Amino acid sequence: MLSTIAPGSPDPKHWKVAALITPQVNESLAAYPPILRQILFNRGYTTENEARSYLQALAPLDASPWKMAGIEPAVERILEALKNAEPIAIYGDYDVDGVAATAILFLTLQALGSKVRGYIPNRFEEGYGLNKEALDLLKAEGVRLVITVDCGIRSHEEASYARTIGLDLIISDHHQPAAGELPSALAVIDPKQEGETYPDKDLAGVGLAYKLAQAVLERRSTETLRAEDMLDLVALGTVADLAPLVGGKPFFGSPGLAEHTPHPETGDLFPGSCLRTTARADRCKCHRIYLGSAPECGRQAGFGPGGL
Repeated sequence: MLSTIAPGSPDPKHWKVAALITPQVNESLAAYPPILRQILFNRGYTTENEARSYLQALAPLDASPWKMAGIEPAVERILEALKNAEPIAIYGDYDVDGVAATAILFLTLQALGSKVRGYIPNRFEEGYGLNKEALDLLKAEGVRLVITVDCGIRSHEEASYARTIGLDLIISDHHQPAAGELPSALAVIDPKQEGETYPDKDLAGVGLAYKLAQAVLERRSTETLRAEDMLDLVALGTVADLAPLVGGKPFFGSPGLAEHTPHPETGDLFPGSCLRTTARADRCKCHRIYLGSAPECGRQAGFGPGGL
């Protein structure tokens, strides 16, 4: 048979078609319509309990933050800093995921009485990730503990530099670590690090920040803030970063969409009205975040003099 592709045309597309649902899973998901069974199978849900939890956006039973490597030493150091009134800096990224993650830990530590500040590097002058000049600035301001969100996992040189100038460093990042050793930090929280057994490997940076905040608030609670109060920020960062809404992330997204309202305390992190563009819960959907709130937040973040 002669080819119908004209000379010089691009190569034909090769479609990757998902496997057909197996008879065993098809029977297990018999309570759902056939097309939904196939979709659930494609997304890794093979039992009725798993499917129900996913469709109802229930919190997974195996999603305790304490199952994540690095959480225990990170929480211990944060509680020590709170006890000793040590200044803490949350070092984020200028994309929406990084800014939302910064806001979550900022709100958490502020509610616990911490001397906390956020630091968002200038996207043009500083670029992405840790930099030595910013660490020098934070050290000069009296900061003792730096917690990264959405960055730091490949900042080996900067992590070593932080130690030489007397800064304790906690790295929380969802990006793939470089091959070999992790950065020299007091604690490293990254679901993609070698040996990590936490089930959800695709959490966005804001999801990791939420898990850390959740663990801190379990050890030291406050009447002014619950972890669930910040699910709107988790939804914002998760959707904006295109993290797949599987595993525990539907739980982040669904209640978070219903609670998608402004946090006045984060006005410097989220300038303007970017958290008010989808404030009506009855109209707030993922596409409204992705096409509304997220671009507004991303457009305004990371243009200042670095930090808050």
